[in-house]
Amino acid sequence: MLLGQRLDDWIIEKMDPNQMPWTASDRLGERTRSHVKAWTNPLRPAAERGRHFTLQNCLTWMRLYFWAIRECGLITHAPFLRWYIQSIEHFIVVYEREALPFVEPSAEWSANPANLIACTAAGCVMDDVQAIRERIMIQIIQQRTKWADVVSARCVLVIGSETFNNFVSHVINSRSS
Repeated sequence: MLLGQRLDDWIIEKMDPNQMPWTASDRLGERTRSHVKAWTNPLRPAAERGRHFTLQNCLTWMRLYFWAIRECGLITHAPFLRWYIQSIEHFIVVYEREALPFVEPSAEWSANPANLIACTAAGCVMDDVQAIRERIMIQIIQQRTKWADVVSARCVLVIGSETFNNFVSHVINSRSS
């Protein structure tokens, strides 16, 4: 089976109930098995293998899929694009609740040639995805802490992600005690 064939068949079937490539392939009801295969894929970094998808994984996946439909011209077909965005909005929350507000920005990301050049030059790594998570964490901290703690969080971001994660855990744990 070709890479992505399961997802392609599923999308075709969602778009047109008269087309049944997912069902006809004897994969009906095997969504969990497909997800487990994706979570345990040997191409994932060893530290992530077996884990559910994170916000970063979802952002990367959405950007790649929108990039692909842009490259083949489907993004210019307004009814398809509207359906595709709504479909991704509906299903992405299965993997990560925080991903929903990023669906449309992910669709727009590939419209900027500089993003594609930077991503390709970095070996298909999207460096800004980690920063998006950190901005969300700052918003969460702002909701749970005093302004002074938020200023500290912004300073910690400069030090690095591990320190940032430890800081966030400390702040959240100290607030819940």
